Amino acid sequence: MKTRLKELRKAKGLTLSALAERTGTSNQHISHLENGRRRLTTEWLDKLARELQCHPFDVLEPDVPYLSAQEDFLLRVFRELTPAQKAAIAGAVTELKTKSVPDAL
Repeated sequence: MKTRLKELRKAKGLTLSALAERTGTSNQHISHLENGRRRLTTEWLDKLARELQCHPFDVLEPDVPYLSAQEDFLLRVFRELTPAQKAAIAGAVTELKTKSVPDAL
């Protein structure tokens, strides 16, 4: 399975050594995870996501891009909201779905 681990690590300005130290492993282990030579378990997804400050799914690279740029933006912003803000957004979207809104927005 392809991952975005290397891309995310570099975007955070972390070296292999730094990420390895933060996750309690070796540089070689991180390198193997980045290059698909080691299986990325859910435990490792959680550890890496915590250190890279992202959602575990962000570490995985989908086989086929399935989100538009707008959807990706909305998802990333949504993930940064508090639970109360997420609930408010969910309520607003539910209400919006029941109303007639012109497509030209």
